Amino acid sequence: MGKLISSMRVLNSSKKNIENGTELVTTIEVLREDGAKWLADGLVRTTETDKSISVVGTVVIRKFASHQDTRPSDTDVLTTLIDTAKGEVEGDHRWDTVELTSITKEGIHKAPAQRRRSSLAHRQTELSDQEALDRVLAIVNRESFGRPAAPPLPPTPTTGRESET
Repeated sequence: MGKLISSMRVLNSSKKNIENGTELVTTIEVLREDGAKWLADGLVRTTETDKSISVVGTVVIRKFASHQDTRPSDTDVLTTLIDTAKGEVEGDHRWDTVELTSITKEGIHKAPAQRRRSSLAHRQTELSDQEALDRVLAIVNRESFGRPAAPPLPPTPTTGRESET
């Protein structure tokens, strides 16, 4: 069985509006059950037109052998490109075609295009960054390892975050 993530916490996050989209800059701390700590610095830019949605994300992951280490033992860089062609609308859903490309130190990996059903209903309340990470943590632990996620860390202060208007 792989090494599980025991917690994830947002250390810093800011989101701003750009032409036809948003740009998110964040730093996340990941603590693993094997005692390792990862710090992930990410930049995600999303742009949308009438016909498509484009997401470009780059994450630099600094891997530390233990929670106390001050120098990373390894660093990875991952860039992901998600191109979505908006499709036909059926009721409150739309059928989109999504293409995913990942760029890692191992090379460029392109997944076959997939059709996906997307809800057109907008969420009434936005999740905080920590709530979103807690959901990701639960999914990763449940889907990858078949067991429940560890309890989330207490919420982090949101001072300094720009509004998400």
